[in-house]
Amino acid sequence: MSSLRLLICTAILLLGALLPGVGLAAEPLTEAQETGFKELESEFTRLDKFLSTLPPSQPRDETRRVLENMRGRAAGLRTSFDPTRFDEIKWEVNFEHQQMLLWLQEPRLLPLPVDGSVRPVNELTPLEKSSGWELLFDGRSLQGWRGYRRGAAATNWQVKDGAIVPLGKAATGVDLVTERRFTNFELMWEWRSAPGSNGGVKYFVSEDRPSAPGHEYQILDDAGEPNRDRRTLTQKTGAFYDVVAAATEKAARPIGKWNQSRILVAGNRVEHWLNGVKILTYEPGSPAVKEGIARSKFKSEAGFGQKVTGPILFTYHPTETAYRSIKIRELK
Repeated sequence: MSSLRLLICTAILLLGALLPGVGLAAEPLTEAQETGFKELESEFTRLDKFLSTLPPSQPRDETRRVLENMRGRAAGLRTSFDPTRFDEIKWEVNFEHQQMLLWLQEPRLLPLPVDGSVRPVNELTPLEKSSGWELLFDGRSLQGWRGYRRGAAATNWQVKDGAIVPLGKAATGVDLVTERRFTNFELMWEWRSAPGSNGGVKYFVSEDRPSAPGHEYQILDDAGEPNRDRRTLTQKTGAFYDVVAAATEKAARPIGKWNQSRILVAGNRVEHWLNGVKILTYEPGSPAVKEGIARSKFKSEAGFGQKVTGPILFTYHPTETAYRSIKIRELK
């Protein structure tokens, strides 16, 4: 084969790998699969029309970007059909639609008010109850919680003024975990940091890996914590701690004020939110996550960075970070 022909063949193969429908012919889809694609496109159109009726907002614009991403993934599936990926896209488009409906119908799922108005805490609204939300903290006790890698309650945590707080006496202490385990979920909570405090919420928690229990949504007094000058962006508030940085500028409230955080785990997509703003999106096991882990303190931890079913964990630090209105909705 001549050099020119080899170059042309190589270019065709590369285009086939990069662009849907270019290169080698794909196997023809069955009639059922073609029908499925038409139904999926109808769902895309329905959601697109729905979004066009909404006023400008970050949730609307972000959902539109997710929709375009799903359209691209669906187009790519035509060259190599994978039923599991097809079902995942159908699940995601329905989830995005339902999520937008909840944002519109229930203002309590939006950020905390900034005008000083009081809102009930440690309670669920009727709509939250009907849409699957559950409280993980009753505001009075640590029922449903225990010590990490222990069967009994953690004694270095207490309930104070309707919030869970670490006692903050010992330099080291036991992390607090839920008795229940979760896979796909939406978790929301409110938190308030004291000056110089450090905290965090972990998920994808394994009790077989105590040196790296799970992925952490970092909570920190970024300006006043003693080690602030040595911290990287991946160790600031809202980050996937030590792995992927978050865009938290202007999202966090001053120390002493209540913040609202949210973690969404939907299939292989993870989102971190802070006060109504999405500050981070990543995929477990993705190249970006692997690169971040390779630079982190977790680089030698086997299996870290993967999605696992596990409890929700609140990290212990001998400083006061208060947590309340902790609620979760499992995604089926």
